[in-house]
Amino acid sequence: VSSVMVESWTGLPKGEAEASSSELLEFLHMAPEEVTITVRLIRSFEHRNFKPVVYHGVNLDQTVKEFIIFLKQDVPLRTSLPPPF
Repeated sequence: VSSVMVESWTGLPKGEAEASSSELLEFLHMAPEEVTITVRLIRSFEHRNFKPVVYHGVNLDQTVKEFIIFLKQDVPLRTSLPPPF
């Protein structure tokens, strides 16, 4: 994987993205320990060629480094992704 961009899912409905700080703190307090994360696998910036891959049940206790190591092991095993991912 030459480049990995991770987007996190906030869980807030559209229109509620501008929540107050107290609502945001309440949401974070209630957030589960496992989340859904969308990873963009980028083949070419120039041609805007990327493939989004969704991971469900990602543990928030792991570090970013651990998650990227997991991605580097998981991506080559996915048959749905065309080469050179």
